[in-house]
This record gives sequence, C-alpha cells and structure tokens, in this order.
Amino acid sequence: MAKRVPDGTDFRALLDGIEDPAHSIASRDRYIAIVASGAVEHALKLAIERHLAADLTEGERASLFRQPLGNFASRITMARALGVVSAEQAVELNRIRDIRNAFAHTIEALSFDAPEVTDLLGRMWHYPVADWAAYFAPAFPAHRQFLIICASFYDELVRHQLDRTRATPRRKSGGH
Repeated sequence: MAKRVPDGTDFRALLDGIEDPAHSIASRDRYIAIVASGAVEHALKLAIERHLAADLTEGERASLFRQPLGNFASRITMARALGVVSAEQAVELNRIRDIRNAFAHTIEALSFDAPEVTDLLGRMWHYPVADWAAYFAPAFPAHRQFLIICASFYDELVRHQLDRTRATPRRKSGGH
C-alpha cells in the first residue's frame, strides 16, 4: 500500500503522468531497487537452504519458505541465526530491504535521488562505492552504487558454503 492514498483527481493525474519523460527515471530506479533486492533475497534463500536437513522433502522446504521464512525480513533473521551473515551484514541487508520497500510501497514516482532513499543509501557501510580506475569520475551514481552493493551480497550469498566443522555435532568420547 502507498504511504498516502491520493484522491480521485490526484490519482488520475498520477496515472496520466506515467508517460512523462521524468517518470522514466523513477521507473528505471523502481525496477533496479525491486529486481536487485529480489536477487539478494533469492541468494539469501539459497544460502539458508544449505543449512537445512538433507532429508527434508521438497514440500517441506517449500512450506518453510512460505512460512515462517516467507519474507525478506524473516530470511535475514534466520540467516543471522544460522551464521550465514554477520550482525553487520544483517544490518546492511535490512537497509537493502528498506530501500526496496521505499520503492515498492508507493505509487508516486520515486528515484534514488529522493531524500528518503538517499538517506537510507547513505547509511549503508558499503556506500559510497568508489571507482578507483576512473580518476575523473571517482564515484558511481546512486542507482549504480545500489546495484554494486546488491551484486556483492548476491555473489557472497550464492557462494556461501556451510562450515561443516561447526554444523556437525561433536561426538563425546567415552563410549556413550
């Protein structure tokens, strides 16, 4: 749902303005925010699945990811509990989720230049992402930086491996 529901004339103007060229930047940014964070959420699911019991049926796995792990916030919490991500990474993942929600929960045109988005992005510890190879352009635009941050998390989560030395219970010696 939107933060503010426009009245009839405002809503009609909003719909009529979708084809406005200025709206194309907002549409691009909304697409970036939702798709990039969705990829991170999917990678988080894959990393969590590596910690599940091997004998779970496909139905049990599917049920688990409908509830209680049916949303990004609960997956972040579970990943933190399993040691998939650190406390600092969980904070960053929640910021990615918050940015996605800023775009997903409004019907108005929103871009990475909007104050509520720049505030969230500015609090990320990965921000700003510097392009050290480009001497005259030391930083990427905000939407590109968000993509780079999401791609970094995606890559790390997809490559996450279960630490079998921690996950396997140690057997007590002594014959019991």
